[in-house]
Amino acid sequence: MSTFLRQLGAACARHGIRTLLVWIAVLLIGGIGVWQAGPQLSNDFKIPGTEAQDGLDIISERFPELAGLTAQVIVESPDDHPIETHRDQVQRVVHQLSAVPHVTQAADPWSELLRTPTISTDGRFALINVQLDLALGEDDDGALDTIETVAADSTKAGMPASVGGQIYQITSVPLSPLELVGVAIALIILAITFRALLPAVLPVITGLLGVSIAMTGVLIVAQWVDISTTTPTLAIMIGLAVGIDYCLFIVSRHRSQLAHGWNVVDSIAMANATSGGAVIFAAITVVIALCGLIVSGIPFLAVMGLCAAAAVAVSAVIAVTAIPALMGLMGERLRPRHARASRRSGQEETHRHAAKHSKQSASQWWVSVITARPWITIGVVLVFLSAVVIPAKDLRLSLPDNGTEPVGTPARDTYELVANEFGDGANAPLLIIGGIIQSEDPLGLVDELADRVEQVDGIRSIQIATPNRNADLAAVIAIPEAASNDPATEKALENLREAADTWERELGVEDIHVTGMVAARMDVTARLTDALVPFASLVVGLALIVLTVVFRSLWVPLTATIGYLLSIGAAFGVTSMIFSWGWFTGPLRISNTGPVICFMPIMALGVLFGLAMDYQVFLVTRMREYWTHGEDARQAVKKGFASSAPVVVAAALIMVSVFLGFIPSGSFYVQPIALALAVGVAIDAFIVRMTLIPAVMMVLGKRAWCFPRALDRVVPHVDVEGVAMDHLSDHMEWKRVNGPAILRMEDVRIDEGGQTVASCDELIVWPGEVIQLDGPPSQVRTLMCAAAGLIRADQGIIVVRDNDARDRSSWMRANIPIMLRASWAHMIASDAKESDKNLVLVDCPVTEQVRDQLISATVEQEGALIVGPQAGNSGFVITRTVKIGGDA
Repeated sequence: MSTFLRQLGAACARHGIRTLLVWIAVLLIGGIGVWQAGPQLSNDFKIPGTEAQDGLDIISERFPELAGLTAQVIVESPDDHPIETHRDQVQRVVHQLSAVPHVTQAADPWSELLRTPTISTDGRFALINVQLDLALGEDDDGALDTIETVAADSTKAGMPASVGGQIYQITSVPLSPLELVGVAIALIILAITFRALLPAVLPVITGLLGVSIAMTGVLIVAQWVDISTTTPTLAIMIGLAVGIDYCLFIVSRHRSQLAHGWNVVDSIAMANATSGGAVIFAAITVVIALCGLIVSGIPFLAVMGLCAAAAVAVSAVIAVTAIPALMGLMGERLRPRHARASRRSGQEETHRHAAKHSKQSASQWWVSVITARPWITIGVVLVFLSAVVIPAKDLRLSLPDNGTEPVGTPARDTYELVANEFGDGANAPLLIIGGIIQSEDPLGLVDELADRVEQVDGIRSIQIATPNRNADLAAVIAIPEAASNDPATEKALENLREAADTWERELGVEDIHVTGMVAARMDVTARLTDALVPFASLVVGLALIVLTVVFRSLWVPLTATIGYLLSIGAAFGVTSMIFSWGWFTGPLRISNTGPVICFMPIMALGVLFGLAMDYQVFLVTRMREYWTHGEDARQAVKKGFASSAPVVVAAALIMVSVFLGFIPSGSFYVQPIALALAVGVAIDAFIVRMTLIPAVMMVLGKRAWCFPRALDRVVPHVDVEGVAMDHLSDHMEWKRVNGPAILRMEDVRIDEGGQTVASCDELIVWPGEVIQLDGPPSQVRTLMCAAAGLIRADQGIIVVRDNDARDRSSWMRANIPIMLRASWAHMIASDAKESDKNLVLVDCPVTEQVRDQLISATVEQEGALIVGPQAGNSGFVITRTVKIGGDA
């Protein structure tokens, strides 16, 4: 993939205007599609197969009069007299409401069909329940406007009236200019990081471009797929945060290379191959996690995850195409000023050293502090995170009702007025249905069922009890004592369902369901809660697998995954502190405390997984590079951290800023998710990845990189950050200085069981040479197997004909014959002669014929032969003898 990204980056840099025009065209096409179709969003959170949803389906089929949306109109006595003294005016409002299009019934508060008149306790308010034939998300054809007009006319006539209920549904994307504050802060952070405004603008431009394209795609798909109003907001929030971060990685790498004197196009290509590879890996990880929401079996959540995953994917593709195009157009203007000055003055090396030192000093100081006493660091972090996790036990989940709407809106004001005058349960009716086709007295059976329902703990009253038109289905509307998000109402729902079996036996009512919108919301919450553990297990398992493949270690994946779980727990803990305990709600402009949106935990699990893995890979990969280049394990931790921490700090701050920007003006749906992600990223980046992990790595030492040989043979090698390109670049510079070598071995060490079994300080084999290796036979053979790609070295450089064993071991296995048994000799010699192999390794006796074939195929063709001690006296004319463990 690195080679492809390198070529892609170079192409986009050379054709910058064309590349950008393609993306702008995609955005315009999407914008036209959205403009023509218009947004078709809804908050219809339903899960097929739940009891409440099955009940709603039955009602739609057999009792359609109760199947649609409802509205509430509450009227107030214009004077100190009871509302009944104004009964004629109230009934006039009822009559006007009944004439509104799509209204199937406006219930008279004193109707005989009501078991309890809908009059407030003090007698000053009357509640008119309005039934419509509209489904959630369906165009109301002006029904809401007409109902509001009726209420406004009543108010003008002297009898105040207000409207609320399910009819107030959000169908647009709830965004405000305050979200741009997070983007502005991200721009400031980028400018500080780069010490220049121009490179800081590029990630913001491409980030906004990416989320705009993703947004248009989501809104177009909404014409055919049910998409909630929360989905585009989440897609924007996540896509913008990762989009800016992804572009930051690439621009940072490009400027670093420019500071070292690279050509612009070559630097862009290399930045795309290396940091671009890390971007693609990070994006794939997030996409997989978000697509994993499909396993929850919850349709609206799966759609939400897929849309967010699409936003991440678009942001990643934008990062590896549009950013190279913009960098190509900017050309030399992105080169750091000190580098431009040094190129003119010839003092590049001095400036480079000074810039590097100033950039790394803060990181070096921090890693020195936290690793000086690593056990103390680990203890402090674990105690702190454990304390922060504790409040998570009080976190409650729910789906919203009108009580979560912004203060001052008709839906919220009416909700509170109804709760104050009629009790909290008046906003949370529960609907009990059951088959009564076998009954000879359906009305009497319905009344008897209503009496039983009214006796259930948690039920305050029965509003209506009636059979349908065919008298084969009973419907009882029960008013609980508490609000819909109160645990007491959840208990009342549970009590009703537990009693249903008894009622079916004793009353003869068939197939009783406790349903309604309130019950449906509770069922969705319960299903989401049940899905948390399976999804978390999937994510944790994926984390262990991914990190094992990337780092070829057992300790690194284990510690990283534990850190991720601590970050998630802390994010939930802080969210609970704010929404359950009410801390810091003022500064954050959070008006609704209590339960949070029920899909927050599972969404946070998926998103934070990808981000945590990204930071882990970025930091620990550098540590591993220093370790493989021969640094002491503890020094590798310090140097790796110091070289990668500045960019991770900037990336985390940007992401936190973007997420925080969605809190002050966010809806009930978005605020807790944005808060959990902001807190989760901050804790994971600064406390876990940049404090806990370095301390743990310091304690582990070289044990962190131990990997069983059995696993090493079967686990694929993955080049996440395009390290192969770095290796190639380093070797080509070596080759420019020293010339083309057949084999280059430097500082090679091979371990097994924690012990070094073979090592070589330096071995350079030039074209036309026959090298005799002298040393313990087992060590020589091990090094020869490493040169042939059969064994992976734990440290050092092995390059054959410009192919680095760290990245091209499969090529080496296919192209470098190694002769370890005499029985292989004729076959390998013939193959070498026919396929013109450049290097052949021999560690067994050979005949004169085989020897001549090998020399003809290698030495005489500007190749080379390496002969081991077990080849014996086979008649090779040795150019040099190299003792293993010493210099060549």
